[in-house]
Amino acid sequence: MVKGQASSRLSVVSAGFSVLVAVLLTSWQASACHITFEPELAKAGPDGIASFTAVVKWEHRKCVLDDDDINVDAEGVEILEQSKWRKVKRGLFKSDFKVKLTGEKGKVRVWRECSKKGVSEGFIEITK
Repeated sequence: MVKGQASSRLSVVSAGFSVLVAVLLTSWQASACHITFEPELAKAGPDGIASFTAVVKWEHRKCVLDDDDINVDAEGVEILEQSKWRKVKRGLFKSDFKVKLTGEKGKVRVWRECSKKGVSEGFIEITK
């Protein structure tokens, strides 16, 4: 083998290894689901009531959890209404909330626990 060919093969192997490591690190850092809110911050009216929509988007194409296996915790608010989780399209779900502040501010946490990636969560703050 010629010295230039060995060097060229080593460069190709190094580049391939670098790409593999980058892909593995990127996928390792991803959460199980992306949880967001519309709007991002909920402002309560004079009556202390605010409305928002929670949005859950799968990270994996084939999720091992049931579609409605989504948990909700609230702090500083009372959940007056929550719609059933509706499937917008494959891997995308929404639920509408109506909450009432019980103090100056509150927050709602929406979360899922995936056996592949652990807990994914999203928070929305509700203010006056």
